[in-house]
Amino acid sequence: MSSDIKHILKQANLEVRNENIAKIFRKNKRILLVILGCAISASIAFTAYKINKKTQQEKYSEILHQSMIDQQVGDVEKAKQNLKKIYDSPSAPNGVKSLASLRYAVILLEEGKKNEAINVYSEVNKCRFCDSYIKELAGLLMVRTLMNDEDAINKSDLSEKILAIENNSKILRYYIAEQRAYLEMNKNNLEKAYQIFEMISKNPDVKDNLKNRASDAMKIVIQKGYEPKNS
Repeated sequence: MSSDIKHILKQANLEVRNENIAKIFRKNKRILLVILGCAISASIAFTAYKINKKTQQEKYSEILHQSMIDQQVGDVEKAKQNLKKIYDSPSAPNGVKSLASLRYAVILLEEGKKNEAINVYSEVNKCRFCDSYIKELAGLLMVRTLMNDEDAINKSDLSEKILAIENNSKILRYYIAEQRAYLEMNKNNLEKAYQIFEMISKNPDVKDNLKNRASDAMKIVIQKGYEPKNS
C-alpha cells in the first residue's frame, strides 16, 4: 500500500512540475520564442559563414595557383594581375592573401618599384591574423629592401624603424637585428654595430650560420678601428 501511495505522490509531483513548466512557457512565450529564433538565426549565420569562408578559400587559392602557373610559363604580367587581385581583395583569406602579397612585392621589386613593394611588405608585417612566420618574413624583406635603398639609408630614423620591427619579432628577430647592425656599421656607429653583432654571436638561441656571420662582422668592425672595451 505504501508503494502505491509513493507512486501516486510521484505522479502528482510530476504533474505539478509539468503544469508549472507549462505556465512558465505560457507566461513567457514571446521571450522564449525570441530566444529560440535568435539561436536558430545564429546557427544559420554561423553555417553560412563557414560555407562562405570555405568558398573564398577555394576561390583565392585557385587564383594564387593560377598565378604560379602564369609565372612558370613566362607570363609575368598575368601573374602580377592575379596576385594584385588577391592583394586588393578585402575578402581574401589572410593566409592566401599574405602569400600572394609577398610574391606580388617581388614582382614590384623586379620592376624597380621599391616604395610600392615596401608598402606591401609593411601591410603583411602588420597583419594581425596572419601566420607569425609570414609576418616576420615580410618585416625582414622590408628591412632588406630599405637597406638597398639609398634614400632610406640616409634617413636618420631608419635604425629606429628597424628596431621597432625587430622588437615585434620572435622567429626572425636576430636576422632583423643583423640588418640593423650592418646599418650602424655603414653609418660608422662602430660601437653600436659591435654590440649588436656580439649580442647575436653570444645568444644560445641563434643558429650557427647566423652566429658565424655575426662573429665575422665583429672582426670587420674591429678592422674599421673599433677597440672592444673588454680587450
